[in-house]
Amino acid sequence: MPTGKPTNLREMERRHERQLVWLAAAMLLVGGGLLIALIWGWGRLLGALPFLALGAAAVVALYALVGWLTRWAEQ
Repeated sequence: MPTGKPTNLREMERRHERQLVWLAAAMLLVGGGLLIALIWGWGRLLGALPFLALGAAAVVALYALVGWLTRWAEQ
């Protein structure tokens, strides 16, 4: 007999999705910022950072909206 708590696969999937969304947002900021800095220079990065941050925020906001709509539809 296995011991311990039962595995909640839905919660694990939701946690994994959240981690992937945050990773994508961080990759957009860090990876995009690094590419901009290497191609156009570090000075241009300061002008691009607000737009990269808005893009990352949009990714997180869209994920939150889809999650909210999913919970709303299940009720």
